[in-house]
Amino acid sequence: MNNPPTQTSVGQSKTNSQRLVNECRDMALVYLSTQLTELFEHLEPAMLDFAEKAETNQSQIRFVEAITMVKAHREDAEHSFREEINRGFAEFLQGRPITYPGDAPEYEEDSQLNIVGFDDMEYRTAIQNIITKANNRWTEDIYALRQRFAMLGGGKKLEEHDVPGCPSHLASSFQIASDAFGLEMDKVLILYALFDKFVLSETGSLFHDINAKLIDAGIFPNLKVEIEKNPYAPRPEKKKAPARAEAAGGQGAAGTGGASSSHALGEELFDSIRHMLTARRAQDPRYRDHPEFNPGAAPVQMVQAPELASAISEIQPPAAAPYLPQPDSTGELPQTVELDEGLIQEVRETLIAEREKLLDKVDRNKVPTADLDTIEMVGMLFEQVLNEELLPNIGKALISHLHTPMLKVAVIDHKFMIDNEHIARQLLNRLVAGGCQWIDEEDLRKGIYYPMQDQVRRILTEFKEDNLEIFEQVFEYIDKRINDLEQKARMVETRTKEAARGRERLEGARARANNAIEQKLGDREIPHEVDRFLNHAWLDKLILMLLRDPEVEKSREWADSMLVIDKVIWCFDACSDPERHDQLPLAINELKQLVDAGLSTLGEYHQPDRDELFSLLQSYADKSAEEAAPIIQKDSKPSAVKKAAARKKQQPLSDKEKEILEDLKVLEFGTWFELDDTSGNTYRAKLSWLSPVTRKCMFVDRSGVQSSVISLESLARKMGSGTARIIEQSQTPFVDRALEAIKSFLGLSQGQQQAS
Repeated sequence: MNNPPTQTSVGQSKTNSQRLVNECRDMALVYLSTQLTELFEHLEPAMLDFAEKAETNQSQIRFVEAITMVKAHREDAEHSFREEINRGFAEFLQGRPITYPGDAPEYEEDSQLNIVGFDDMEYRTAIQNIITKANNRWTEDIYALRQRFAMLGGGKKLEEHDVPGCPSHLASSFQIASDAFGLEMDKVLILYALFDKFVLSETGSLFHDINAKLIDAGIFPNLKVEIEKNPYAPRPEKKKAPARAEAAGGQGAAGTGGASSSHALGEELFDSIRHMLTARRAQDPRYRDHPEFNPGAAPVQMVQAPELASAISEIQPPAAAPYLPQPDSTGELPQTVELDEGLIQEVRETLIAEREKLLDKVDRNKVPTADLDTIEMVGMLFEQVLNEELLPNIGKALISHLHTPMLKVAVIDHKFMIDNEHIARQLLNRLVAGGCQWIDEEDLRKGIYYPMQDQVRRILTEFKEDNLEIFEQVFEYIDKRINDLEQKARMVETRTKEAARGRERLEGARARANNAIEQKLGDREIPHEVDRFLNHAWLDKLILMLLRDPEVEKSREWADSMLVIDKVIWCFDACSDPERHDQLPLAINELKQLVDAGLSTLGEYHQPDRDELFSLLQSYADKSAEEAAPIIQKDSKPSAVKKAAARKKQQPLSDKEKEILEDLKVLEFGTWFELDDTSGNTYRAKLSWLSPVTRKCMFVDRSGVQSSVISLESLARKMGSGTARIIEQSQTPFVDRALEAIKSFLGLSQGQQQAS
């Protein structure tokens, strides 16, 4: 007979439920923080895209100002978002429904969730639509969460919008958080659309993971979801198996027999290195009692691979070194940590000490030559890790922790050194390549460092026997994380280039419109009001025409716009010309009609420019030509043509810089540079795009975000002065390069010894 639950068991059950809910909350916060970061990375290109399509300068400025406002208040908004998520989970634990802005959400007759309390219908509709879309997209997962959270809450029926972390909870939290930006309605709607695309539309994996966690905890493990599937919901993509050779940066097999060919080349290189190591070891007095070097030595029982592997396990260092960043008392991950070259030298000495400790432990004179070669080669391999120029010091220190696990792998399976498809070798290749590209020393929480750190710890704690499955699992995890980062970077870079092309179109149209006005004005000196109208109001008119139709300069509409400029100039000249002064009233009235018709497509924004122009012309017309002439001369300022001619001309390129310029013209996009800024700080950036009009190079950072724009000539000057340098990146996998470097080093050392 089952005993009734005691007070203690009920309390423990409640405590366990609270723990599970809090763990689900933490999962949600981590995932959502990642997706919010992606949202904000895409916000600037999106706003610039809308700015490019704006019809007036003022509208463009407001979109740019929105970017600044979001950057200024992003931290506050993210904090508010997290607080709202926390509050929803806390209310659930208290047995209360989740509170929303205004009245609680409820279902309407069409089963669409409606968050009431927003005065503006567009806000309300936008929020409602993205919630409805998410609910339809993840119907099954949300239904399962609803049942499982109901169980955690004591079995009481739970409304869908009262499930913490559900779409309505997430969307409402973001709506409250976005108030911190103080944006205009159209900018807020763009923000909501980005939240839908980069957060809510990606929450399926979060819901799946939370369900899986609750299933593992025994919460409705056999729940059957019997609801009608949404026929319009997207089908989940099938996961592809990682292409290891490509992912690790390896070269694919060329034609039939490619794999065996690469294996043979690896074995040839390995044998060549072994031969040189053996020759060097034969001269080392520490091996004078080794039977393979001294035939007269006393016979000994040689150490077998299992015994050697066991000894390696015993000397393996702790899972984490004290110089690597660890979470503080609050669980926060450190953002930065500085490791100088002195510490890297300590790491180098530590690795040497590990190998010496191993050889002392088992007696180096009892270790077979093949294993001695392996131990020495793995040591030299990790020496190359520490020498890898593009790998940040923190990455070198982290990867060096795998010295003993990789040594153990190489002793157990000699194919590690000769087969470039060996899983442990591929993992080392991927870690080094990923560390070079995706460890950000300015913010370790970005990129791959902390995921890599977790997986290194996992190998150190879980790899005990000769089962290499852990390396397979870690490789797949790291490979997926790096592929995700690369895919996101490609998406951001695409948007960045699109925004740059949009700005290029705008700059090109502005230059053409400016040129048209300057050609009409010539070297005239004109008053501020005339200059303001032509180079502000009418300039915007011409720019808009050029953006809408790049061929508009051949049209009647463009000719009419040029006629307006001619009439403005005619009226201005006539104000001080006695022969034409009497014709001014009629000419000014005709000009007003043409200007009003032309500015009608630009709204009221340029009305002040128009009014100032005609007020000035009328004031001159009310005077005689003789009276107006000295006033006009006093009011007039140098024209844009004279200003342009007065600008300081840049020094011509030197012969060396001209050669660099020619090389830059054929340089491939995707080339990485190391650049010095004006403060002397160095940063890395990738050449992403070259404007065919302005010849300006756009550089992006590792995340695909624009980092700088430099003209081709300025880049040539920077390279000539040494403040810009091309980063040479090899496509050969790290281990292959390292083994070639080891062979070269040993060959050089052997040659020097023979010469002496």
